[in-house]
Amino acid sequence: MFTAYTDASIQGDRTFLGFTIEFEDSSTVRRRIVMDRRKPHTAEALAIYELSSFLLHYKLCDGVIFIDCKEAKNWIKRRKGKGIPKSLYRSLRAINVGFQIIPRIYNIAHIICNKGSYIPSNSVSSINRNYYKRIENYPNYRVSLSVYLNYRGGTNKRKTIHKYQKSLNEKIWLGELVREKGDARVFAYYDLRIMVNREGIVKVWAVNYVNLNNHQIVMEQKNRLEQLLKGVEK
Repeated sequence: MFTAYTDASIQGDRTFLGFTIEFEDSSTVRRRIVMDRRKPHTAEALAIYELSSFLLHYKLCDGVIFIDCKEAKNWIKRRKGKGIPKSLYRSLRAINVGFQIIPRIYNIAHIICNKGSYIPSNSVSSINRNYYKRIENYPNYRVSLSVYLNYRGGTNKRKTIHKYQKSLNEKIWLGELVREKGDARVFAYYDLRIMVNREGIVKVWAVNYVNLNNHQIVMEQKNRLEQLLKGVEK
């Protein structure tokens, strides 16, 4: 599952649109588009449109788009955005791509809009969407925004949502299922506990002990994962 971010910046008589996409194999695509001045909400909607056009053109499915402008999302959802195809929202849902609102400070596409120098980007042809799909039962949970914000609040590490999501999915696969009730499950990874349900990863917390049996499971799974990934071309 990829995570994407869009943003827009109005500077003088020009508008800068930007988007960033982070993929399963750690590949990143970045684009910056310069156009004539637009109204703020129109610019935000156009940034989403440019990203969406990119995704649909390259048939990139299964992901989430993070934006910091609720009005732009509503324009697209209600098909009111000027210059935005009325079928865009429906087209994105058809390829399993959703939207989530995030605070601007966590929107990494903002850097693209305001960066005057070149920022490296991977070519689409080099991206391996099957990096983890060949591994049996490998999880692909989304991280809720509340979980991510709690994580950011308790650490100095500045991982993006995608990197945090990737790290937690790996820990779920490496860890041990220790509790299950209804559609909620809790996995143990050393002293870390990760709760998931149909919506994705909904809670992460630490305990003050490490179970010896869990330690053994994690170590065995780490060796197994290392061997499995050796056979996957990146």
